[in-house]
Amino acid sequence: MAAPTAAPACRQCGAAPVEDLGPIPDADLFAGQPLQPPWPGGRLHRCGRCQLTFRHPVREEAEYERLYAAAPDTVWDAGAARVDHRLVRQRIAEEPHARSVLDVGCYDGALLAGLPPGLERFGIEASRAAARAARQRGVTVLAERIGDIRSIDRRFDVVCAIDVIEHMVSPKDFLSLLSGLVAPGGLLLVSTGDADAPAWRAAGGRYWYCSFPEHLSFVCTRWAQAAAPACALTLAGAAPFAYEALDPRALPRRRRRFQRQLAWARWRARLRPLLGAGGAELRPVGRPGLFDDHLLLAFRPAPR
Repeated sequence: MAAPTAAPACRQCGAAPVEDLGPIPDADLFAGQPLQPPWPGGRLHRCGRCQLTFRHPVREEAEYERLYAAAPDTVWDAGAARVDHRLVRQRIAEEPHARSVLDVGCYDGALLAGLPPGLERFGIEASRAAARAARQRGVTVLAERIGDIRSIDRRFDVVCAIDVIEHMVSPKDFLSLLSGLVAPGGLLLVSTGDADAPAWRAAGGRYWYCSFPEHLSFVCTRWAQAAAPACALTLAGAAPFAYEALDPRALPRRRRRFQRQLAWARWRARLRPLLGAGGAELRPVGRPGLFDDHLLLAFRPAPR
């Protein structure tokens, strides 16, 4: 795939030009599967009109779907200690009239399995191996592909999309699809990276969260505020959180290390024109848990 020769227009709203946030490191793994040869990372861009941050270029949808379908059920951590799962379960527990929950991208069903008994549990999952594991946990898997959402003819009291929206070429279209699944008075929860997090803004395309080749689009609270009305939603809350619960005593040291990594990455970037791409390899900076660089977005259906 050839590198782009010009900055793209925003793929959500069409605005141009967009801000160039720098190159993204190349990737040799996609959903735990080796990529041979490695995929070029492309560049990270931010739209000043709709606030979408996105990778460019991206590949054909069929190529992503093939890799997701073949992904094993051991790629993404679904352990009990996940911060996002804990936050989502707390929000669902605050919904006194919730009787049904749909998890879009339910993976192995770990989130749903941790909910109180009595709730109907439904999921959508692309990985065949993970979907089998979810069914073994009592989850009714309704579909494999995001596009199949349109064929689901019922609504749910709570709809979740945890670490999914960043995999979408068009997150606004995805949000609109999710909106159609939420029952009147229901709740839509979306968890993802926060592209407005200060550490991410400082690191640009080098930030660890956008180094995964399956991560294509990145949102923030400002994006959610702008996108919600067009999707028949209202933004009811935006809670920042750190993706992992690290030892607080180690955080100052690890954050200082991040600052050193970032300074070194900037220095290496200056060397690239002199040494060539091989002389100053681009690498991700940061790691999960160092900063509040994630968001739990809560939406409600807009009044009709």
